[in-house]
Amino acid sequence: MTSGGGVRALDIASGDPVWTVATEAGMMPSPVIDTMRRAVIAVGGDGVVYEIELRTGAIRRTLGLQSADAMSSPRITSDGRIYLGTAETVWSIDSGLKIANWTYRPTGVRGIGDIPLALSRDLVLTTGTRPYGFIHSF
Repeated sequence: MTSGGGVRALDIASGDPVWTVATEAGMMPSPVIDTMRRAVIAVGGDGVVYEIELRTGAIRRTLGLQSADAMSSPRITSDGRIYLGTAETVWSIDSGLKIANWTYRPTGVRGIGDIPLALSRDLVLTTGTRPYGFIHSF
């Protein structure tokens, strides 16, 4: 990580830094590598998804989500679609970060961005929390 946040690539043999992409906010989830596009997909507390050139660290494009991702690492399918959870929304984003294919925002559920999504061939699985109240903790 860099000062505000970001992604740093290290040489696998030596551990030396290869490139760094700094962002305004912290990035808790791990980035993922899109092998078809030879890119790194990263998302974080600034509510922005980054597509970063794997070899050079150059930012190819970004997509604003208007909602922060806390700890949910993105998932990539074999056709290049990106799935991730933000604070209260599940996202399906096309390859290349051009548009959101769909979003799902359940009523009264939070913390979707805290847990990575699980994918099967036909399903996207998520969890979340519902405000329950301090009084119920005793």
